[in-house]
Amino acid sequence: MLAIAIAACDHTGNPPLASGDAGTPASAAAGSAKPARMTADGYRDLDWLAMVPNDELEVVQHPAPVTHVGSLRAQQVGTYRTIATLDGEKVQLAGYIVPLEADDKGNLTEFFLVPYYGACIHVPPPPPNQIVYVKLDKAIEPPEIWDPYSVKGVLHTRKTANDVAGSAYTLEQASVKPWEN
Repeated sequence: MLAIAIAACDHTGNPPLASGDAGTPASAAAGSAKPARMTADGYRDLDWLAMVPNDELEVVQHPAPVTHVGSLRAQQVGTYRTIATLDGEKVQLAGYIVPLEADDKGNLTEFFLVPYYGACIHVPPPPPNQIVYVKLDKAIEPPEIWDPYSVKGVLHTRKTANDVAGSAYTLEQASVKPWEN
């Protein structure tokens, strides 16, 4: 699992994408909190900032700098505090995949969805309430980790922690597709 997580790092050494940068999914851009939009099939188009209590927005909007120095695990900051009204809601969320587990054929079975690429263990991972743990009902082919994806499912306020990072949210009944602007 460790090798998979390290491979998810930004190979260019660039910092996380910020609001307005090309290629940033709209829901991943800092400062983009907007009223909820619904998809045609009844999913809330969720903004990453809508997952964070208001008194923690400053930490999320001004994360620690990303440095790709060494191979030691960086300390995750932030809390597991969630927005209770999101529990059980059908959501669509755009982000980047950090692979966690694969089946015996190499197909992805579990991953973290994060708001920016380059989120890995030797740079500070996003806060737990900015990471969504996804366990797929059906394995998928390994995704391109540098590309953004749109993930739909039922969101739960459920803590997950492992060697890579901690997550305050879990997405069930998930489907994954490449993100489209």
